Amino acid sequence: MGGYSFGVCDDLRSNRPCSYFTFLRNPYERVISSYVYCKREREDQLCSALNANEVTINEWAKHQGSFFYRQLLFTPEFCKKSYATYINLDAEPHDRKFTIRNKLAMSCWFREKLALNKITSRQERDLMNMYILENLENWFAVIGITEEYEFSMKLLEHVFGLPFIERCGGMQLNFNTYGQSNNTQSAPHSFTLVEQLKDQLMTDRDAYEALFYDLQIYKKATGIFVKQKQMYLQTKK
Repeated sequence: MGGYSFGVCDDLRSNRPCSYFTFLRNPYERVISSYVYCKREREDQLCSALNANEVTINEWAKHQGSFFYRQLLFTPEFCKKSYATYINLDAEPHDRKFTIRNKLAMSCWFREKLALNKITSRQERDLMNMYILENLENWFAVIGITEEYEFSMKLLEHVFGLPFIERCGGMQLNFNTYGQSNNTQSAPHSFTLVEQLKDQLMTDRDAYEALFYDLQIYKKATGIFVKQKQMYLQTKK
């Protein structure tokens, strides 16, 4: 259901079972992918708060920050006018088209980021991340990893009994967005570019701090994935 759907099970007034699954990606690679994508898709809600063509990959990483971490904290309240007073445009670089007069036109994820930074301390954000790490395995029926895309499809099909492999197997859409196609095989020059940008980000302390929560969540998620994979293989013996 997309990046704003976590928590919907709490609101469904139905006796039918409801559960979540998600796919996670190395946060450095996710930032690189969104950076290249947003250079050409300026109108996408992911891309509109800052012009990717006018900043470096390191600045983009700080702009996007721990995106998945904030998705888990998201509430529609962040999109409402009542939170406008917590949006301090001076706190973050942003597209010049946004001013104090039209700040509510900014993407909701960016408004959430600004509001969270305004109303919570670093200590409180650290505690929320600890809570996420402690509960991640309980919240998701399946956690897929893009680097293990095909096996993640097997896990989803096994758990939900739906034809994930038939419908989505072999696709890995948006996995290689550094080029212009969705082919599962990366061109050599694209792979080299990714590795260069990744090395550049990994040596930047500010970029690391911006992605810190997502890096911790990703590490936890890969451990959960390995456990799920082992359990699945045991059922096939």
